[in-house]
Amino acid sequence: VAAAAAAAAAAAEPMTAAEAEQLAADEGLALVRSSQSQTGFKGVSKLGGRFAAVFGSHQSQKYLGMAATAEEAALLYARHVGAEASAAAAAAAEAEPMTAAEAEQLAADEGLTLIPSSQSQTGFTGVSKRGSRFQAAFGHAHLGMAATAEEAALLIARHLGAEASAAAAAAADGREEAKRKREEDAEDKAVAAAEKRAAAAAKKQAQKEAERRRGGRRRRRRRRSGCGA
Repeated sequence: VAAAAAAAAAAAEPMTAAEAEQLAADEGLALVRSSQSQTGFKGVSKLGGRFAAVFGSHQSQKYLGMAATAEEAALLYARHVGAEASAAAAAAAEAEPMTAAEAEQLAADEGLTLIPSSQSQTGFTGVSKRGSRFQAAFGHAHLGMAATAEEAALLIARHLGAEASAAAAAAADGREEAKRKREEDAEDKAVAAAEKRAAAAAKKQAQKEAERRRGGRRRRRRRRSGCGA
């Protein structure tokens, strides 16, 4: 009974990405990422609301188990192949980083949208640089590390799904458009203010010049009057 209760409690609390990565590290394993998988991990596929871990090709697949998160399923895969093989596969995946074009093409193929952000140094919402790699996070959920910002943005889009990623991208575009409009308005106001100052300065200069000419005429008239006397 106690074992069953413990198992139920464990199932009710799915392993987080950070916990899966920490367990992998503790066991000397590496989670094997894959830009070609919609889950972001090699050997992991989504089935309903859970994730299946499998090893091998379609002709000779070995079912490794189900998990609540992609990271936990990736840990099942890493445990099956072992420390050396998982490290080699992870290194190979990292050695061939996904390009921006590949990430955008995969997003389009999967009906997803990468979410831009002018507020982020990486150019994408939820993506931050950590050393030479990029971390994807949404809210309190750590979604994984990637070799490029675009690949990390794809992890976020996959996490959100097609509809939510499109909505978030549209909202980001709206914010960008509003920001551009504010910047354009500010620039127009600055130009108008500069033109107003220039016009005021020109008017003042013209007034000084007119006053100078009037003063010159008055002096000439006084000289002529003096000469006539």
